Amino acid sequence: RQLGKKENVMMRKPLATLALAALVSAMVFAGGTQESPGTTGSATVQFVFWATGPDALKGWQKTLSDFQKEHPSITLNYVGVEAPDWGQYIDKVATMIAGGQNPDVMWVATEGVRLLASKSLAYPIDDLVNRDKAELSDYLSDIPQSLLDSFRIDGKLYELPYSYNDMVMWYNTDMFQKAGIARPAADWTVQDFVKIAQQLTTSGGGQPQYGFAVDDGYFTGIVPWLYANGTTLYKNNFSQGNLDDPRVIEAVQFMYDLIYKYKVSPLPGAQGYNPTNAFMAGNLAMFGAGRWPILSFVPEGFTSADIQLWPRWRTQTAEFGVDGFAILRATKNKDVDWTLVKYMTRKNVMSRLVGGKDTPISNIPARISLATTGSIADLVPSHFTVFSDALKDSRSLPNPPDFPRASAIVGRYLSLILSNQVGVKDGLSKANQELNAILQQ
Repeated sequence: RQLGKKENVMMRKPLATLALAALVSAMVFAGGTQESPGTTGSATVQFVFWATGPDALKGWQKTLSDFQKEHPSITLNYVGVEAPDWGQYIDKVATMIAGGQNPDVMWVATEGVRLLASKSLAYPIDDLVNRDKAELSDYLSDIPQSLLDSFRIDGKLYELPYSYNDMVMWYNTDMFQKAGIARPAADWTVQDFVKIAQQLTTSGGGQPQYGFAVDDGYFTGIVPWLYANGTTLYKNNFSQGNLDDPRVIEAVQFMYDLIYKYKVSPLPGAQGYNPTNAFMAGNLAMFGAGRWPILSFVPEGFTSADIQLWPRWRTQTAEFGVDGFAILRATKNKDVDWTLVKYMTRKNVMSRLVGGKDTPISNIPARISLATTGSIADLVPSHFTVFSDALKDSRSLPNPPDFPRASAIVGRYLSLILSNQVGVKDGLSKANQELNAILQQ
């Protein structure tokens, strides 16, 4: 796990404009051959991770250093795969496997688990969990059921939750206080949200001040509003797109209206607009995100930030994504791999995710005891339990088997709609046609 000051873990970046694919960086740092532990007593685990930044490798090595001490006969080979987002990372690992490379354990989030299952690239772990249920009892009793269930595909469990992010509303406490606006209630509505955003939007001289920043991403943009409006992107077990649903159209129209009708939001990405920087500068009152903004807030000493649940529309269902470690079918040492997976469930290992003032971490530990007590209270936001409260009514982000292409289609058309290059209904209709073409392959 990345533990460096500039860590950039699980930042679910908007997929509207995908960068050119970076080359797979097979950074193997610990040599050795893959042997059966039955012959020599030693084994090598090829551990694949998303190389999110320059400190990624050091972070994983630090996290797993105690594992190496406990299991000196197991050699870890770290294979870092460079990619701009989870979708392309997953796509590249699948390409690696198809090309004959044989990784053993893969760090993978919600976006990729259905792909691994549908292509039979990963083992279900139900038998291993049942076998070691006593050993895992403390962990299993400390994990929200929604996180665990999100890793079940067609009734089979593929991963154990390690960390998660869910979409909440960040608000600038200084801006709220200066405007005489109280902290939003937990059951605030979309109407409350719009009213506050309008109060905190000004267009006078100097830098404009916005009440909210609409996002044109997949996880961070469209899905939170769809869930709040009681709908989603797909239907019939991901075999069809659902973008012709009137509630989808209504939600995207609402996002459009925040920019052009209510005028409380800038155009996403316009002239290099950076919501996090604007938020810290006091020029943006609210934006949606998980815990990752602390990566910017903590190094700058910025504390005028707090969070609340996503505003209620027809529902107040939160969106989340969770990561874990899949055992790939390419492995020759399933039991050795399982030893590594179990190590990552330990409380002392997972506690490092919380971070501190010198090592802010972007994710939330899957163990509820770590997410609601202890050192997580030392960093912003002060109402940090909202992250775990949101899971009480939540759904994982929609993850079709071909997540990379599906998310790219949704992001591309959402960007076109919000930039006024295509109408809401027309854009969603065209996006739905493209979605159906790949979902039904």
